[in-house]
Amino acid sequence: MNKVNQDTYARAMKLLLSRPVSAHEIASDTGLHIVTAQRLMRTFKQHEIIHICSWRPDLQGRDAIPVYELGFRKDKPRRAMTQAQRQQRCRAKKEKR
Repeated sequence: MNKVNQDTYARAMKLLLSRPVSAHEIASDTGLHIVTAQRLMRTFKQHEIIHICSWRPDLQGRDAIPVYELGFRKDKPRRAMTQAQRQQRCRAKKEKR
């Protein structure tokens, strides 16, 4: 784990300038702990430096990992599943067993 200093901020900003990134990518490229990288992204978001441009699914298929992009725009909302869709997915998983 690295200290949060000017070098770390510079590497994080370089990544954000090059492409949309998640906090996990920031953590792996800068050497920060994931929680520290998430706090850094939250701080950038509060100061209107970045916005959420898309969501990546977790292992269960839910939109859980925000992808950040430089610039301040309205955040992209998560996909919403209806209760019927959730039940259908759950029943399909049970049938596979």
